[in-house]
Amino acid sequence: MNDRPAGVTRNSARGADRFDMSVRLGKGFTFGPKRGTPAGPGRAVGFAQGPGGPGGRGNPGGGFGPDTFGGAAQRFSAELWISASNVFNYVNYQTFVGNQRSPLYGKPTSALQPRRFETGINFRF
Repeated sequence: MNDRPAGVTRNSARGADRFDMSVRLGKGFTFGPKRGTPAGPGRAVGFAQGPGGPGGRGNPGGGFGPDTFGGAAQRFSAELWISASNVFNYVNYQTFVGNQRSPLYGKPTSALQPRRFETGINFRF
């Protein structure tokens, strides 16, 4: 026995379109004396684009590896980042009513999260 109308196959109904764009921007840098050298006035600072940026010298696992800036690694490294999800704040509906006898049949009962921003600092020592 089938509770669907004749000619309607399983999972053939379409819900609302979904659109979500997420973005993450980060900037990494190093500071402090190089590892293996005594602490003192010979301090160095290096800057680099994150993984996948120009030069592609970032660590594939994310962040910065010991050879990111060439030569010996600096004592400390940090990355400042900001991340945004659902950048355009598009309403993405979900959980549609599937009971054909309900007056709300085919209508959504909830939505995914609206626009969201996160910021953070990754510090390595």
